[in-house]
Amino acid sequence: MSTSLIMPGDDQPLTDPYEIRDLLQHEVDLVIDGGYCGMEATSVINLVDDVPVVVREGAGDISDF
Repeated sequence: MSTSLIMPGDDQPLTDPYEIRDLLQHEVDLVIDGGYCGMEATSVINLVDDVPVVVREGAGDISDF
């Protein structure tokens, strides 16, 4: 599983894992370097509660949610 990262106010996702680490290493508990990713935003599903919520629709099949 992977996800794109679009920062607030940005239109395009960050694709460089080193830039992401430098930007967020003090804001998150863990950054997993999955290598460079594409420019197409991924779908984001919130699974915190009992019912999944589509937060952002993008690449990836969300029909199960």
